[in-house]
Amino acid sequence: MPNYHYAQISGNSMFPILQDGDLIAISKNSEVRVGDIITFKTNQVVLTHRVISKDKMYKTKGDNSVYPEKSIDKGKIVGVAKYVIRKKTGKILELSRNSDSKRFLKCAVAQAKLLEGIRKITAKHFYHSIPKRLIMPIYYINYWLFLLHAGHKKGI
Repeated sequence: MPNYHYAQISGNSMFPILQDGDLIAISKNSEVRVGDIITFKTNQVVLTHRVISKDKMYKTKGDNSVYPEKSIDKGKIVGVAKYVIRKKTGKILELSRNSDSKRFLKCAVAQAKLLEGIRKITAKHFYHSIPKRLIMPIYYINYWLFLLHAGHKKGI
């Protein structure tokens, strides 16, 4: 795949679309749109998450994460992930046209709106101390939607 830079995924914040050890092909010349999976720099760390909203700044969230990241500016974006090469199978999947990506975007946006509503209702110091038993059901929504809609047979 010419004109791409490559990065290896470490962690499970984008599970099941991106899995630990997968290799992603990143296009630096692509326009960033809501729903795209981007790689960006934040402090000393490079992250790969999905864009859930875009104004002057980009708000991102891992598909398997509960909370969205802080907004980032365009200068911190390395590029848009276009392909994933599965570590276990070597299978190449296109990310930009993946219907599962659209499902996860809808879920990520819904989660972000739900958590923003909780933030508005509760005081900021309480928001960060919400018991895990209230947050964990939100955490597993992505995984269960994936199982219901995509299934294991697609090899994702």
